[in-house]
Amino acid sequence: MRVAIFALFFCSLALAITPDMAAKNHATYYKKKLPFICTPTLTLNDILNVGDTLIYRYAVKHARKQEIKRLEEKELLEFIEAIKKENLRTACKDKEILNMLSIGVSLDEIFYSENGELIFEYTIEDRDCKILQ
Repeated sequence: MRVAIFALFFCSLALAITPDMAAKNHATYYKKKLPFICTPTLTLNDILNVGDTLIYRYAVKHARKQEIKRLEEKELLEFIEAIKKENLRTACKDKEILNMLSIGVSLDEIFYSENGELIFEYTIEDRDCKILQ
């Protein structure tokens, strides 16, 4: 009986996926599908895994390349908030993402302009999706 319980416990540990492994597997699989056009103004260009963190790098496209620079601070903050809200909503609807978040993987979302300038970045963690639900 003790041997059977030990065997079950050992198998459950052997089959358990770590946050590092989950992030690596996800990045390896989805990197092959890039670039991915999320919306007309947002393209996912790269996914990297660093330990238990997935780093998503997006390009934000506008009708004119200089348009983002011309936004007033309030308009820029509204623009950023709209992207963050939609991005979070999309991530929190994905069962694979939810599973990874629940085991400790975090998602660093980084947004660049078309000419490579950082616009903003933020992190999605398990608690963010729990708040949203």
